[in-house]
This record gives sequence, C-alpha cells and structure tokens, in this order.
Amino acid sequence: MNLNDILITLLLIVCIVLIVVAVFMVKKLIEVLKTSDNLLKEVTNTVTLLTKDVDSLAIEVEGLLNKSNHLLNDLNGKLEKTDPAFSAIGELGISVSNVNTSAKNLSKSFIVKKNNMNNTIAKTGSSMGRIFKSLTKKKTKIKKY
Repeated sequence: MNLNDILITLLLIVCIVLIVVAVFMVKKLIEVLKTSDNLLKEVTNTVTLLTKDVDSLAIEVEGLLNKSNHLLNDLNGKLEKTDPAFSAIGELGISVSNVNTSAKNLSKSFIVKKNNMNNTIAKTGSSMGRIFKSLTKKKTKIKKY
C-alpha cells in the first residue's frame, strides 16, 4: 500500500463519517420540523378558539354597554324630573329661615313692648298708689244725721 491508497482510504472514511453525521442531522431536523409543525397547528387552533371567544365576548360587551347607556339615560331623565323638587325644597328652606328670622324679630319686639308695658304699669300703679294714699290721708268725716 502506498501513500495514495492510504490517503484515499482515509478520505473515504471521512466521507462516510460525514454522510452518517449528515443523515443523523437530517433525521433530527425532520423531528424538529415535525414538532414545529405540531406546535404551529396547536397555535393555529388556539388562535382560532381565542378569536371565536373574543368575538362572542365583544358581542356581549357591546350589549352590556348598550344596556348601561340606556340605564344611564333613564337615570338622567329621572334625575331631571326631581330637579324641581330639590329646587322647591331649597326655596322651602329659605322660606323657613325667613319665618324664623321674622319670629325672632317679633319676639324681640314683644319683649321690648313687654318691658315698656311693665314700666307703664309700674308708673300707673305708682301713680294710683300715690292717689290712693292721698285719698286715704284726707279722710273726710261724714256727719251722721
């Protein structure tokens, strides 16, 4: 065997090893592709299911929003109907406050008039007392016949 034969044999062994490695890698690549294909199918199914669920949820959410808008409009209408009542209550409060102020002023004037009247009664009583004293001091003797 000469050197050329040895080199050719070594080259042949290297080629066989490379072919075995290439076959092994192709097998692994096929397995990875199959796994990737299965994973992609599952992702596609999941996305399809999610799309259907999101669509049905969107329809339900839209219905809830419509009902909420209707309820808010109804509530606003009812609140507008109660506005006059609240205005009347406010005006009633102002009227009650005015009545209280008038009653307070009236009671103050009664107190002033009462004090004036007490002074007048006291003066009148005092005057009558003096008149009575003066009348009783000057007792006139009545003659009997």
